[in-house]
Amino acid sequence: MKPRSAAVQGAIAAGALALAVATWLRAPEAATSDRVVIAELSPGSVQSVVWDDGSHRVEVERVSQGQPEAWVIIARSPSLLAPDAGIDAGARAGLPPDAGVPALRAADAGARADAGPRGDGGASALEIAPPAPDRELRGNETAEKLLEQFSPFTASRALGVPDAAKLRELGLDTGLRRLDVWTQARHMSFEVSTPVGTGASYVRTEDGRVYVLGGTLVQDLAAAASRLVDRRVHAFRPEDADRVVVRLGTVSRTLVQKRVGGSAKVFNDVRAETPDAYAQGWLERLNKVVPTDVLGRGEVPPEGEPHVELRVDFLRGSQALGFLELARAQTGWFARSEHSVGWMRVVGRAEGLVHDADHLVSTP
Repeated sequence: MKPRSAAVQGAIAAGALALAVATWLRAPEAATSDRVVIAELSPGSVQSVVWDDGSHRVEVERVSQGQPEAWVIIARSPSLLAPDAGIDAGARAGLPPDAGVPALRAADAGARADAGPRGDGGASALEIAPPAPDRELRGNETAEKLLEQFSPFTASRALGVPDAAKLRELGLDTGLRRLDVWTQARHMSFEVSTPVGTGASYVRTEDGRVYVLGGTLVQDLAAAASRLVDRRVHAFRPEDADRVVVRLGTVSRTLVQKRVGGSAKVFNDVRAETPDAYAQGWLERLNKVVPTDVLGRGEVPPEGEPHVELRVDFLRGSQALGFLELARAQTGWFARSEHSVGWMRVVGRAEGLVHDADHLVSTP
């Protein structure tokens, strides 16, 4: 091979290699430019998002305009019929006129499960287990971020306006699942489906256009009770307190918490030089209490109103950081704190903590 030809071929090969390397190493962010905009909404403009799958109704609502904090309202879907309402004749009217009102404030939010089959060919209400009591809960960080997913509202791909056969294939022919987005000046309604085996979610706009959604938006709304609810007991760090007051009945004891070697240690009083190992272990167990279920604002457990047996207050200087109460209703144990909106069901630790607190407060 002549030197000139070899040089040309070498240059071509090097160029091809460089192009392949550049394509392989291209930053993932470049792919975001390929996303399709469903609705162009400005950041912070979405006030609430309402999800209704025929059984659940979930509303994620912004507390106040411009603030990130969100509330999650989980209720039965208004489309469920009362037991004596007979068989649904067919027509689904979609969301009621007051769909923009938080579910717990709507007159029909307490509708009970349908006793008969659905007339629209969709799943029976008995096959879609309704959630436990309607609940108004504090949203977590995922709920706060969910509202911003609509600024703008994007999809991974646009499918145009499919025909009736394609809509049936995509599961968009029943109108069973709906998504409503509210801003101060605008309301948008979408039909949503997640066909089994596809691993994708599809959304249909009011003008018939269909898009393929990416991310976990639908999954987060469908599993709101586990994905969107704030389960933190405290919004502060317990180790930041310098005093902990333990009250059991009419008896109380104040523990002192100091920083020693970068960690919090518990002492009997400010003059003590040796940490109290028993109090230290007890407080560490208390701070590991995790709720297994978060009840809504004003909700009373099925066992009845819990009776408070133990209260612990956390203070720093003259400031009250927060508190934790452990209470019992029949055989169930519950907790309540400065951060919770109501009772939280706890298992495993509560009874032992209350039992051991008797020794803790009686120790001089």
